[in-house]
Amino acid sequence: MAIEVKILSPRSRDSSVFMLILSIFIAFGEGIQVSYLYNSCNTTILADITGLVEPDSSLRYRNNQDCHVVLSTEPSKKLLLQFNRFVLEEAVNGACVDSLRLHDGESDMASPLTPKLCGRQSLSEVVSTSSNVTFVFETDDTGVSLGFGILYTVFEDAPCSAGQFQCNNSRCIDYSLICDSLDNCGDNSDEAQCMDVIETSSGLTLGQIVLIALGGIVVIVIVIFIARSLAQKIRSNKLVKQLRADMDNSRVDNEYSNKDFWGK
Repeated sequence: MAIEVKILSPRSRDSSVFMLILSIFIAFGEGIQVSYLYNSCNTTILADITGLVEPDSSLRYRNNQDCHVVLSTEPSKKLLLQFNRFVLEEAVNGACVDSLRLHDGESDMASPLTPKLCGRQSLSEVVSTSSNVTFVFETDDTGVSLGFGILYTVFEDAPCSAGQFQCNNSRCIDYSLICDSLDNCGDNSDEAQCMDVIETSSGLTLGQIVLIALGGIVVIVIVIFIARSLAQKIRSNKLVKQLRADMDNSRVDNEYSNKDFWGK
């Protein structure tokens, strides 16, 4: 299966950190399962209805890795994998020094879903034909980067059963995944209707609501900052006044103050 590869421009590379932050937000904000290859080397991970695959729990992956991890779901189901970031070390003389490759089965002998991937790339989605995907992540002994974040979704082909949502591309996902702000279908049809509902009921799109909310947070932060600054200034003025009053009250007349000390 061919996978589309796009090399990121210098400007778009700046978005890698943002995508890392987004991955963290998704993991903690949505409360979905996060699987770390470093903690699962040479094991099988049982896939939830959706989840994230990351190389490591830290912000950067580690050196000297040779991890073979199988992501597995029920035999009748398949896996959709979407890359939200991919930042490994650049190739040296055309050869990857840190790399990731995916296989369509439960071993690295299965058909490859991707070639050996490295560097900074924008990657299209990957879809398995079986219920297992094998991750092979290898790193050398020098140099690391931000790694990768892969959102996976378990799905079946239509017709869908009870408790499933049918995407426009005829994939069937768990009904609980609609309107979770994640494109679990791969064509965003699980989120499109949520945009319509929000726009119809409030007169605003989801993007506008998010911007308004962010604007409100910024205003609140500014107000708190100003209020704290004013309160600190008032306290400072009070302390200065109190200090001056204490100094005035503690003054003692010098026994020579009313005399000609120098005898003149």
